[in-house]
Amino acid sequence: MSVSRVFKKYLYISNFCGVGLRPGTEYGMGVTAVTEERESLPTTTNAVTALDAPKDLTVAEVTETTMTLEWKRPLAKLDSFRLVYVSADGHRVEEVVPGSSESHVLRGLTPGMLYTVSIIAERGRRTSAPTTISAPTEEEKPSVADVTVSDVSWDSFLLSWSAGDGAFEAFLIEVTDAETGGEWQNHTAPADARHFAISGLSSSTWYRASLYGVHRGALVDPVFADTITAIRDAFDAVMVERANTLHTPRTAHIQSGAVGLPVGTSPAPGPWCEQDT
Repeated sequence: MSVSRVFKKYLYISNFCGVGLRPGTEYGMGVTAVTEERESLPTTTNAVTALDAPKDLTVAEVTETTMTLEWKRPLAKLDSFRLVYVSADGHRVEEVVPGSSESHVLRGLTPGMLYTVSIIAERGRRTSAPTTISAPTEEEKPSVADVTVSDVSWDSFLLSWSAGDGAFEAFLIEVTDAETGGEWQNHTAPADARHFAISGLSSSTWYRASLYGVHRGALVDPVFADTITAIRDAFDAVMVERANTLHTPRTAHIQSGAVGLPVGTSPAPGPWCEQDT
C-alpha cells in the first residue's frame, strides 16, 4: 500500500498493491470510503494476475540432430507451451506442446549449430514472459562404410572397410561367436588402416565382427560384418559328409526280375541284390 498525502485525520490513498497472489488468477476487488462512522458504497473491479513463466529451462541431452529440453511448470493453469527456437543462421521454428508437459525433444536440427530456445506459457490469448536458453547440437560424426569380409580360412578372415582420410583417430574391432557370444577378441587398428586380419579362430564357426571408429576420443556407432570360417581339414569334411549321409534315405538297386522295394528299405541279402552302404 502506498500513501500519497496525509492531512490531520485524513488518509488519502492513490494506489494499492496486493502481494502473495496466485499467478494467472482472476481476483475481485472493492474499495469503500470510510469516515468516522460512515462509509460509502463500494467501488468494485476485477483483475487477473499475469501468467508466471516456466522455470529452470535446461538442455538435458543433445545429439547431432536432436535436443531434449526440460523445465518446471509454472503455478498458473495453462493451455499450452509455445517453443520457439532459432538457429545461428536465422532459421526460426515454433512448436506448441500441451500445458501438462515438462519436457520436449526438438528434432530435425542441424549438426554443429547453435540454437536459442524460448518457451512461453499460454492460456487463451494470454502469455507469460519467455524463458530462454542457448545450446549447440553435436557436430556431425564421420562414419565407417563398405565393411566386407574376405580371405576366409578355417581359423582367420580379412576385415576391410572405407572411411574418410583423417576422420578417425583409431579403429576398435570386436570379434565374437555370433551364436554363443563367446570366444571374444578385441583389436585396435591405426587411423590409416583400412583392413585388418583376424586370426586364432575356430573352424566352421559363425563370427560377428563389430567395427567402431574412434572420433575425438569417443566411439561412433558400430558397423557389423558376419562370416563363417571354413572346415578345418579332411576329417571335418568326412564327419560332415557322414552326418549328411545319416540323414539321407538309402536306396536299393534291384536286379532284373526282382520285386521293387520302397525307398529306404533294404532287401534280404542274396546274390540278386547289391546295396549301397
